[in-house]
Amino acid sequence: MNADIAVTIAGVTVEVPRYDFTFDLPSVAALSRSSGPSVGGYNISLTGDNFGYWMVPEPFAAMVGDTYAESVWTSDSAVVLRVPPGTGANLPVTVVRGVSAGSIEAAFDYDGPNATALEPRNAPTASAGMQVTVFGTNFGPRTNETDANGTVAVTVGSTRCAQEEHISDTAVICHLQPGTGAMHFVMVSVAS
Repeated sequence: MNADIAVTIAGVTVEVPRYDFTFDLPSVAALSRSSGPSVGGYNISLTGDNFGYWMVPEPFAAMVGDTYAESVWTSDSAVVLRVPPGTGANLPVTVVRGVSAGSIEAAFDYDGPNATALEPRNAPTASAGMQVTVFGTNFGPRTNETDANGTVAVTVGSTRCAQEEHISDTAVICHLQPGTGAMHFVMVSVAS
């Protein structure tokens, strides 16, 4: 009991009690799928408790990591969300109802990048700035035109590209630095 209100009548002050009531917070217990491609766009089901009642006009949302997802409330214990494009691992999945939120921590992983082809496959040793396109999957959503030192990094052997251009979830352009040797491994990594 809290006493925030005081009433004074004929010089006598009486505190009027206030009783607080709180509904339980949303609680996410399980996901129908715990990983998927970085391109997003597929549905997963969430189960838990206290997702709210359909006639209560409170804002409703769901998130993967820090990114809001299209979501559909289906019951007090079930939600369907469309996974947004993204990257990262061990991301929380959160249900927000009004001013209350509940998460399941370290619940979702975007699939890691996978380079599958290069064009061209060779370059002169003095090839500073020459462009090589790396094709593959799960490079993540494009954040801006030039991703230098940003969300996508490409290395040829042990040397990082001078600059990367994040074209799409399936293509990245590497601006080469000079180098020598053969059979260098090309690796794409993405920030979470």
